[in-house]
Amino acid sequence: MPKKPRLSFDMEKELDQLTAGQLKEFVKLVCTSEPRIKELLRDFVTVKPAQLVLDDYRHKYQSIIINALDDDDRLDWYQAETLHKELLDFISFDVTGLVAQGKYDDVFELTLGLLLELYELGEDYDELDPGVILERCSKIWKRAIGKLNPLQKHKVLESIMKSLVNCHYYNTGDFQAGLKDLLISRFKDKKFHGKLRDFFKAELMAAQQKDGNQVSRHQLQALDYLRLLEAISKDDKEIGDFIARYWHCFTIREHVANQALANKDYDRAALILEANLKEGGLTRRQIDDQVTALKEIYLKTGNVKDLLGLLERIVVEYTPGNLEAYRELKGHFTPSEWEKKSRSIIARLPKLANIARIFREDERYDDLMAYVIKKDGLNDLIKYEAILGPLYPNQVVAKYVQEITRQVANAKSRNQYKDLAKLLGRLGKYDKGKAEASKIIASWQETYSFKPALMEEIAKVKID
Repeated sequence: MPKKPRLSFDMEKELDQLTAGQLKEFVKLVCTSEPRIKELLRDFVTVKPAQLVLDDYRHKYQSIIINALDDDDRLDWYQAETLHKELLDFISFDVTGLVAQGKYDDVFELTLGLLLELYELGEDYDELDPGVILERCSKIWKRAIGKLNPLQKHKVLESIMKSLVNCHYYNTGDFQAGLKDLLISRFKDKKFHGKLRDFFKAELMAAQQKDGNQVSRHQLQALDYLRLLEAISKDDKEIGDFIARYWHCFTIREHVANQALANKDYDRAALILEANLKEGGLTRRQIDDQVTALKEIYLKTGNVKDLLGLLERIVVEYTPGNLEAYRELKGHFTPSEWEKKSRSIIARLPKLANIARIFREDERYDDLMAYVIKKDGLNDLIKYEAILGPLYPNQVVAKYVQEITRQVANAKSRNQYKDLAKLLGRLGKYDKGKAEASKIIASWQETYSFKPALMEEIAKVKID
């Protein structure tokens, strides 16, 4: 029977005075031993609740887990997952106790401090997912915030702002967004307006002073300030002036476009979305979002002319060779009209676009065969061989011979030799390919006789 793991100290008596080494010893046992260790700790919590107020939690069990995650001796995924679950369990346990005592402001202090530490660790610890704990904490905040008295609410407001300032040093985008949503949605009382304005304005000004690689942060801060104004300001002119001043920010334009969509002002939304696409400099995701929204507008309004123009730009410019958009566009033309239109589209496609699937879609097999011959490698030939092989056997055989001869010069491993042998087998399935495959094998047996692995692999080739 295996020996049960033991602690070198009495946990129930010495938890208040554990050394750093003992803390790590404790964590390893939490991760690797039977549930009794965790049960003992929960018993300790139950028996001595007075010792587990906010400060004790922050400096004992939480510190144990944080120290373990931050240790140079990295934990494996199972240990990290176990510790992660422990944090979730103990957050719920401690918050329950604080709420029972009416200490709602301490709930925020506990969860905000813990989350910030976890996000700091999460930058270098892939297994750690602070987002799971953020989701749990968000639910706790929404329940607790409505029960704060005025003094507690001021204290919580200061805690949230302080956390937002501190978390700029880490990759905490979702954490910041969650806290700012909380500020904007839950602190609408007029007595908080001055502090909120000052804080959001300072955030925006600080972001503007950053260098070029912080442009996205500047745009996000501008949107945050606009959302705040919309929540607390009754001055439409103030809001309009801010939008005009920061219209260069994509986030502001996108926000206004979304509002126009919500209000069914499709003309205004379409103008903004089209302008965004023409201006350029967008990410792939931003382009996709603009295109999707525009397409929905044109479909809802029956604007076929602009819809066709958008589909054509999708195929040629935004996602070159997009087959779905190509098919949709094709459905609006007669066969004779499409013959001319498709050639115009293909002529404007960039070199890296996947034109092969467009040729396949239109059954333009002469063009497809010509494209495959010019393209390096055999990927496209093998992909469309079921179609091209019976129609153009001589050209297919010539392409195989060309690529096999080229590839053998750089082949150095058995896996590469196996791949070449497979290609020779494919070549040998064609009437004219049999002779070519036999000729290549004979040539290699003479030229590459010093490569026994290659000789072994080509000896296995069966030419039908």
